[in-house]
Amino acid sequence: MKKSSYILLTLMGAVALSNVERQPDVLRNTYNSREDCVHDYSDTQCRDASGGGHGSSGRWYGPDYRDGSEDARRGNRATGRETVKRGGFGFSGRRAGGG
Repeated sequence: MKKSSYILLTLMGAVALSNVERQPDVLRNTYNSREDCVHDYSDTQCRDASGGGHGSSGRWYGPDYRDGSEDARRGNRATGRETVKRGGFGFSGRRAGGG
């Protein structure tokens, strides 16, 4: 491979990586009760932190959203928000998988 081609490919890779890092975080609002979560979203969008639909862990999550999206302005009764940790295909893979 020519030296100029190697430099070009290296630069293209660096630009691609910098664009990946600029993706907004995936967040979710946290709640102390199901009722508070349903006030901000809907019954079907709220889930128990224990993983069950209507368990009793005492902590609830609203739907996942990207920072800066319409849902970022919701959360009147939220006690906080947290970054969602993902592996694999991340946000798009989870949505496509229906989870």
